[in-house]
Amino acid sequence: MTDRITGIAACGGCAMAPAFLYRPTALPDPAERRSGDQTVEQAQALVDQAALAVDQALALAASRANREGQQILEMHRVMLADAMFRGGIAQALEEGWSPGAAVVRSTQALVDMLLALDDPMFTMRIPDTREIGARLCCQLAGRTYPDLSCLEHPVILMGEDLPPSLLTGENAPKVAGVVMGGGNRTCHAAILCAALGVPALMGAAGWDTAKAGDLVYVDGDAGEAAVVPPEAASRYTALLTAHQAEQALLLPYLDAPTRTADGETIGLYCNIFSRETAQKAQSLNADGAGLFRTEFLYTGRPDLPGEEEQMAVYRAALEAMPGKSITFRTMDIGGDKPVESLALEQEQNAFLGYRAIRISLDRPELFRTQLRALLRASMWGQVQILFPMISGVDELRRAKAQLELAKEELRQRGLDFAPHIPVGIMIEVPSAAILADELAREADFFSIGSNDLTQYTLAVDRMNPKVAYLSDPLHPAVLRLMRGTIDAARKAGIPCSVCGELAGMEEAVPVLLSMGLKKFSVSPNRVLAVRRLISQWRP
Repeated sequence: MTDRITGIAACGGCAMAPAFLYRPTALPDPAERRSGDQTVEQAQALVDQAALAVDQALALAASRANREGQQILEMHRVMLADAMFRGGIAQALEEGWSPGAAVVRSTQALVDMLLALDDPMFTMRIPDTREIGARLCCQLAGRTYPDLSCLEHPVILMGEDLPPSLLTGENAPKVAGVVMGGGNRTCHAAILCAALGVPALMGAAGWDTAKAGDLVYVDGDAGEAAVVPPEAASRYTALLTAHQAEQALLLPYLDAPTRTADGETIGLYCNIFSRETAQKAQSLNADGAGLFRTEFLYTGRPDLPGEEEQMAVYRAALEAMPGKSITFRTMDIGGDKPVESLALEQEQNAFLGYRAIRISLDRPELFRTQLRALLRASMWGQVQILFPMISGVDELRRAKAQLELAKEELRQRGLDFAPHIPVGIMIEVPSAAILADELAREADFFSIGSNDLTQYTLAVDRMNPKVAYLSDPLHPAVLRLMRGTIDAARKAGIPCSVCGELAGMEEAVPVLLSMGLKKFSVSPNRVLAVRRLISQWRP
């Protein structure tokens, strides 16, 4: 009998390898007093020297990491120098605690403060806070901070809270899969797994039933893992072999055109969030990027991205997909995507509250900073701008007005941008689907966000495990709204795509094609499978 582990499917794919259990490094006793012959000044000097060494190690690691890893490690450097963190250490030293105990006490004080806030925006910072404290304690004790340098073969990395740095080191490619007790789809570990293409489960119940060296099978598509006993090894090997064989059968579709069985060309695009994922989409011969998730530029960091930083990221993605369009969704933040630097108030129902375009319109300078970056990036490729969570015509007009102001600001600065940039909207609020005919007269294209449209139509919180089973994107009510949206777009002569998870579901592709959908945008790991499904469909 296998021990089943269930969690949030954070990154798709299947893998099987021995378990490598990450255990947090042993910390000093918080009750350890400073030795009698050590002055406060000497103890502070030791902490300062250790902090400098940790900062240098983080800087070196960041220089070798991918963009996602660089952002996270640079954020850790900021946290290491945080006045509250360092001030807590200094106070503990004054009270007579040892350097190691002072770090532990200051770290725990910050963790307790974050927990007391009872807000996902802050609690998601707890693993990072603990990692900084542990790194500093290791340096003070003259020990090497735990990493994956000892790995000699692929492993399934497992732990309650995995330090993001584990997935940014040189041995990260030896991580075949990840199972983490904490986290969610937007935590740092999940972001890095997506960038690496590693099957991953977050919020995994029962991960600690595995022992080091146990054979573990991870199914990142189903959100499941299993500890495999010797008597079941052949069965799981067969499952993995079948998965690999299925992937091999898709290889002929790498260079094939995306056409139905009767020869109609269908647009097949990718959902991306970085230069690396843009490169992946390009390698799969996607027609472009139907959704660039710009919110990852805002989450998991203590500051806001500026115009120059954003433009550089957008430009890099465009240059990775020469001659192809990228649809950049403006900051879809709030809800399940907290942004620490905005200090958003906690809401009882954040999905229905202050989020996405509502934040953008309420904070126009923040919005126009992003719009200016997108406009400037249009000089390096085909940019399309997508506004999220539009609920009616007035919101769309207000958003377009901010875009015109951003253009005027660039003209005054003498900066160039493409003369015509298509502007579209996400259809993810039922009111937008109902008003699709009116919105089609104001927008250049539609993109149906099936995840949120399903959630809002069926009144089901898809992040709540108690009701998530009710979230059915193929529910007749959802399909009726989607059909009306596709019809309205066709009548208005504008493109319409689906960019939610529905677009990549095997059972949904024929349904969407039968409703007249001509454009799909899916995660990179679903491109070839969807291309095959489209090639087999005949009206």
